[in-house]
Amino acid sequence: MQIIEIEIEFPGGMTISDRASYQRSEGKVHISERLQRILDDFSVSEASPSISAVIDGENAQLTQSNGRWMDIAYVGQDAQRFWSNLLQPFVAPSSDQEQQLGRFCHALSVASLVGAIGFWHSVKGWTFTDVLNCSALAVAFVITFYAGLRFTKGD
Repeated sequence: MQIIEIEIEFPGGMTISDRASYQRSEGKVHISERLQRILDDFSVSEASPSISAVIDGENAQLTQSNGRWMDIAYVGQDAQRFWSNLLQPFVAPSSDQEQQLGRFCHALSVASLVGAIGFWHSVKGWTFTDVLNCSALAVAFVITFYAGLRFTKGD
């Protein structure tokens, strides 16, 4: 059992700071009977409070479940899980994801090739900027085509 600091913020502006016990084995936070009575009294006239705590250096949002204990939802884990799920297909793709990335790269390479050809035909007098833009589209074609080949083969 670990003693932690909790903070209860009501929408009306009142903030209560108190201590509670954290049962690591249960994954629950137990509040005192005195604090439970206060919360019960305020629930008549106030909207539901926001209850937070810092557990093992991580911000946690607590939700009142049953009487004197609260469930824990770690705030940082949701954001971290979101970014790891978003980057997973690029960092460590599965074979199906590699196939899809290969197809996507090939679609980008076709778009770059069509853009370069269209740019080539639309320019009347070539300037340095026009050459640079057309060259960039040609380089994008080569890079995305090669990346598409690598992903499609699975290498």
